[in-house]
Amino acid sequence: MIIGTPTFGKANVQTVAPLNDMGAISLTVAEYYTPAGHSIHEHGVDPDLVVEDEDVQLETALDILEIIKSM
Repeated sequence: MIIGTPTFGKANVQTVAPLNDMGAISLTVAEYYTPAGHSIHEHGVDPDLVVEDEDVQLETALDILEIIKSM
């Protein structure tokens, strides 16, 4: 279960490689995917439960874990 706010959608991992002429090139070297194989680039991850306040996000997650633990 994902609790919080939708993520930004930046899923590309980039590195900067220097060039001989003092320039550089930015290369995409990896991309993040969900466990189901879907790219999150430009879309992000939508939470199962939207909670805006960061402190409340943690409290909500801990409450849900306690509920699951007691099952």
